[in-house]
Amino acid sequence: MAAPWSAISGGNSTNSNSNHTPTAQILSACNRPSLRQRCDEITSIVHRSSSKELHASFQGLLDNIFGFNGCPGWGLNTLTQHNHEDFRVLQKFMEPKGALLYMVYKLQADNYLRYEFPISSLPAPTRAALMEGVMPAFYSNKLSYQSQGRIPATLMLSAFEYYMFSFAFFLVHPTHQQSMQNWTQPQYCFFPCLLDEYLQYFLPLDGGTVPPMPVTQGTSRPSSPGQGYSPPYRHPQYGVLYDYLHSKDTYRGHILRSNSSMTSLHHSSFSRQDSVLGSMSMTTTELASSETWRTETFLHALMEFWFSQNSLMPKEFGLRQQVQENFMPSVDHVRAVRIVVKHLHFFANAAKPMLNISAYQHAEEAAIDELRRYVLSHFLQKKLYVFLRHGFDHWPLDSSFRPMLEVWLSVIQPWRYTSGELRHRSSPLREHRDIPISKEKWFKFICDNILFYTALLQEYLPRAFRQDMSSPKNALMFFRVAKVYGQSNLPELLEEAERLLLEHASPGYYRQASTPGYGASYLSTSHHSPTTTSISTGLMTQLAELEVPGYVYKPLFGQQTKMSIEQLLQITVQARTTVRSIGRNDFTSMSESCWSWVQQFFRELFMFDGSSSHMALQDDYGPQDTFRVDSYLDQATQFMGKTFDVDVPSVYDEMDGAHRRGMYDKDSSPDCMDGELSSLGRYQLVNGLRRFEHVYHGDPDLQPIRSYESTTLVRSLYRLSWHINDVFADKIAEWYLRPGFWGAVAKQYFAPPVIYPTHRKRSSSSSPNVSLCHDDHEALGPRVSLRFLGSYQTIGLLLALYFFCAYVLGLGPTGMFVLVMVGLVIYGFIGGLVRTIKGDEHSTQNQQHHYQHHHLN
Repeated sequence: MAAPWSAISGGNSTNSNSNHTPTAQILSACNRPSLRQRCDEITSIVHRSSSKELHASFQGLLDNIFGFNGCPGWGLNTLTQHNHEDFRVLQKFMEPKGALLYMVYKLQADNYLRYEFPISSLPAPTRAALMEGVMPAFYSNKLSYQSQGRIPATLMLSAFEYYMFSFAFFLVHPTHQQSMQNWTQPQYCFFPCLLDEYLQYFLPLDGGTVPPMPVTQGTSRPSSPGQGYSPPYRHPQYGVLYDYLHSKDTYRGHILRSNSSMTSLHHSSFSRQDSVLGSMSMTTTELASSETWRTETFLHALMEFWFSQNSLMPKEFGLRQQVQENFMPSVDHVRAVRIVVKHLHFFANAAKPMLNISAYQHAEEAAIDELRRYVLSHFLQKKLYVFLRHGFDHWPLDSSFRPMLEVWLSVIQPWRYTSGELRHRSSPLREHRDIPISKEKWFKFICDNILFYTALLQEYLPRAFRQDMSSPKNALMFFRVAKVYGQSNLPELLEEAERLLLEHASPGYYRQASTPGYGASYLSTSHHSPTTTSISTGLMTQLAELEVPGYVYKPLFGQQTKMSIEQLLQITVQARTTVRSIGRNDFTSMSESCWSWVQQFFRELFMFDGSSSHMALQDDYGPQDTFRVDSYLDQATQFMGKTFDVDVPSVYDEMDGAHRRGMYDKDSSPDCMDGELSSLGRYQLVNGLRRFEHVYHGDPDLQPIRSYESTTLVRSLYRLSWHINDVFADKIAEWYLRPGFWGAVAKQYFAPPVIYPTHRKRSSSSSPNVSLCHDDHEALGPRVSLRFLGSYQTIGLLLALYFFCAYVLGLGPTGMFVLVMVGLVIYGFIGGLVRTIKGDEHSTQNQQHHYQHHHLN
């Protein structure tokens, strides 16, 4: 962006006085180890230096703070309130009344100072428009042409514009954009808190105005543009709106106040007024407009970099161009967008009612109040719609979609962001109250933004079809959407607004849709009462400006949408049956015995088996999650069924049918068709309702090494067990097959004999206690098996026992060994006693008979 620090200070390295210049002093301050030292020194330099002295160091300072041009930055995206000292110091330095903004206002007061911002850092749609010769409104007099006829490479911005561009660009800068996953609690993170302070200052919610600049701007204006600074010009093919957007900030408020929609339709008459307005001196209108120019600049920077990184393209555009245009915002980027959206709702809803002096004239109002009326339609609507459409189409199918969903739900609920709700938003009681939506107050907003309610919901439905609704996070997202659309009278208002659209839209309207221009707004209809004609006109204009050519509107309450809702409710009911079956199966098995619960605890603690790592990739599932998911899905189906007037399937009928079909019999394989998984089989497999049987039929001592076992230990213990069995095989078999109490004790220590199938040819086995059977089976006699010692679970338990003995009982390794031996003896005796009392002679005789039979053959 700007020249690096080395370029700023390198030319003066040989000058002994260079270290005393403000640029060198600021450079030295930026290299201080602590934020407090940096901020204190820079604050002192700013207050004692003039704008001419600060000019050369301004861009380099911002690069150092935000981390541009190879600078490490000051950690604005990672700083939290856990580091309270740095957080407080940097917040004081960068707040609206802090030293950094004071430096900006000092430089802004000089009308001749401009700063280069590279066009390559602008969003792709803006760069494409400039290359095609289309002039976005904000940049008409800011392009810097290095030579005639060539595409400009930089923008020439004032100090305030450059700072706000840098602030907004920080969030989408390639260096920081990939690491923006930190703001799980934005209220404790520095950058969201700083953003909120700027919003509160430049868009006040208390009905007041923006405080004046602490440094008075010079009244003199440059008579001629600076070098490389292109003068503003007009395109005669554009009309009133384009002239309004190209007009200077000092008289923009006058055009807003004209309120003459009929006169404004005549382009030529407005063009004749342009020269008159350009020669106006500092009038009362200009003074009123000067209240909002910083607000408009701040909003434009946010909208440009945070909302306008992508554009909607027709389907006929090639995949290559779509991939090139694709920009995926980070999760923190989406969270910042939601902060802006919520504040703009509060800001717009704080507008005072207009006073009508007569049928043809309105009372004069403050510029900030006038801005409140136009901020949503002029600054937000188009860019936010594109932002959400792109996010709905391209975001991954996982639970990280939640912030994007919350942005959408915040947009379509402006009644939640009024002054009354601001006072009571901390009250938990209001969250559960279903207050009817005032038609008189909000019907106009719903009509002007109908696509946010209809088209975006239809974009969400395919995503919901592909998500696992049995996941707690996905179930919560679906519940949030259903609850919003199930509010009191919202379905009736949406149905009435859609009916007005369909009744008053001309048959050939959908083919007349065209790509909207930059800075589109509804200036000509903003003051009209919400009559049927004005509303339908606004809706048709909205379709033309927000959507791509060829877009066909699908009615929200049409038959096609209702069929999609019915299918989604069927999937939701299936997910509820899945959740109930998973909860019943999992928690019944976990409560079989105390020992099984202990095993489950250590398995989750040390991740000893594959199921633990598998669950780590999914939502945590417990009894509360099962009940919560079932409750979310139950309420969501009721809301959606009521909103769209469709029948809600019963979960009990689904469960009865599922059990009759054997969908939840985990002992059977998933449903297949012609040797391949069917759709039902994939559903059963993904949700754990059925699974393929994986059983090892070979030598149990030679089973594949599991992920929860140590490879080296398992192999070493197998060799040790093999040598013990080779030497003492006959003695082990004799003790194991011995009847009575001692035989029962032996069974506690030795592995039982097994017979397993083999596909090998007849040959002498290398195992000491293995004999080949005549029916392609092998018999493995009683033996020592030490493989359990190679499990990480056993190792963890032994280590825990060692530390307990060492630090609690004060025993050394020898004492621990004796304690373990005593424990093993007691374990054997108790187990043998229990086996003897239970009478296990019959099973022992059967094992002896089968083993001797196969061994002799």
